Amino acid sequence: MIELLCRLLDGLNLTGDVNRDVPVFLNYHSRPKTALHCAAVAAEARRIADIVGVPGSPAESGGWLHDVSAVFSPAERLPVARALGIETLPEEEAFPFVIHQKLSAVMARELFGVRDPAVLGAVGCHTTLRTNATDLDKVVFIADKIA
Repeated sequence: MIELLCRLLDGLNLTGDVNRDVPVFLNYHSRPKTALHCAAVAAEARRIADIVGVPGSPAESGGWLHDVSAVFSPAERLPVARALGIETLPEEEAFPFVIHQKLSAVMARELFGVRDPAVLGAVGCHTTLRTNATDLDKVVFIADKIA
C-alpha cells in the first residue's frame, strides 16, 4: 500500500465492509459532516439505483466512498494527487477542489480494497461526470447533487 495513504489507517481496524468502514474512517479523521453526507449520498444512490435498474450495492458503495478524500484539506489535495502519481488536467490545476474525485477513487482502491472498476469509475467522476458516463456514474453523480 502507498505509505502516504497507509498512514491514514494508523489506529484504525477496518472490517472490509465499506458501509461500516467509511464512516469510522471519516469520523476518526474529524470529518463527521462528510460522514453524514456520504451516508446520505449512499442512501440516495441506492434509492435511485432501484428506480433506474442499476445494481444497488455498487451504487451504495460509490455513495459511501465518493468523498473519502475529504480527510485532506483543499490545500493538500493537489500536492497529494501529484505524490500519488495522479494525472491532473489544467482545469484541476486551476480549480483543485475537483481533484478530490480522483483522490477518492485511489483511496477507495488502496485503503478500502475496492476492485470493482465500475465503482471506482463512478467515484472518480462523481463531481464532473465523464464522456460516455455509465448508468452507475450518473446514479452516484445525481445522488451527490440531491443529497
